[in-house]
Amino acid sequence: MKRVLLCVNSDIGRGNTIGFRFGIIAHMLKQQGVEVDIIARANYDTALTVRTPWYKNYLGRALNFLHIYITPFVSYRSIEVWIFDRFVLRQLKKKGTCDYQVAHIGESLSRSMAWLKQNHVLVFLDIPIAHDAYVSSLRERGIDANTEVVASHAYIDRAISEADVLVCPSAFVVNTVQQAGFTTPYIIIPFGADKVFVSEHEESHTSDAELVFLFAGSIALRKGARYLLEAWNGFSKRSNCRLVLCGRIYKEIQPYLKKTDMARVTLVGFTRDIQAQYRAADVFVLPSLMEGSAKAVYEAMAYGLPVITTENTGSIVENGKTGYIVPIADAAAITEKLEFLYTHRERLRDMSDAAKAAVAPYTWEAYARRVVASYTATTYDTKKISTTD
Repeated sequence: MKRVLLCVNSDIGRGNTIGFRFGIIAHMLKQQGVEVDIIARANYDTALTVRTPWYKNYLGRALNFLHIYITPFVSYRSIEVWIFDRFVLRQLKKKGTCDYQVAHIGESLSRSMAWLKQNHVLVFLDIPIAHDAYVSSLRERGIDANTEVVASHAYIDRAISEADVLVCPSAFVVNTVQQAGFTTPYIIIPFGADKVFVSEHEESHTSDAELVFLFAGSIALRKGARYLLEAWNGFSKRSNCRLVLCGRIYKEIQPYLKKTDMARVTLVGFTRDIQAQYRAADVFVLPSLMEGSAKAVYEAMAYGLPVITTENTGSIVENGKTGYIVPIADAAAITEKLEFLYTHRERLRDMSDAAKAAVAPYTWEAYARRVVASYTATTYDTKKISTTD
């Protein structure tokens, strides 16, 4: 493997984005002596050379502003992807020759992917989150994951059809793609935690003092915030506990906040110092309805927090050892685990140590190494994956 193409409609080197992951992959390729070309929306990593469109990330910001503040029932994501796809295709054709052995695509760029395949390039498609069709399957079960928008997934389906291999962070993601009717070969590579998190552990509280349960992420239906709030209302011991919610509050959650006893609830909002919240917490709770592989879970485990989560979070949590896996949309199950950990505080120390040990191998460097190794693998998984939810 001499030359690899990385394409992503995101910002290279910017934290909490798919562009952050692609930047790490690019550095790993360079360390291994592989030439790498990068086409991305914007670049924040001065050590990398990246081709970007003239509009950079301003278009995405403008469309996101429209979605959040003006037309929340309209998704503009497919429009942005459509424009970026054409930019990438022009860049590829302008180059003249196609000397890539592998292309890793971080967005549904179906036209660019088709051109690469015509030129005998092995095309990997990054699938960082559950397939959009899963939203519809949830609604058929009476579970609303997002009241704002149900995005058309036609452009995603076209890209999956063009891919040779899917790069997925969890078995849950693969399962949703397969439920949507695809049999594309795949490889599962879990995400990781930043070294700053892994190196700054503090012991969890195990005294009889206030027990702190932490939620970090968008306070929205998709993240299971509704069911966490309902579980908190049913938690009989909450007078000696605190629930801390970090993240932007979506309008869809406001009705559930109004029904919640807020006496022992702290709304932090968006914070750039999430590390302080992890250090102050005893248990992390993220009952998401659908994710890819929630980065917050890795971070919480790196701080030694037992995690209450769902299978749909796509995490590495081992039920009963590093935390608990509860069914989605089940407030009673969450309440049961809150009660159990409150009355069995002696379990927190063992679960804390187990969480730190379990997450230790999952660094971003290890993630990038596994991704790069997958480019030259001779076989990929095709087996059917089933999940409980």
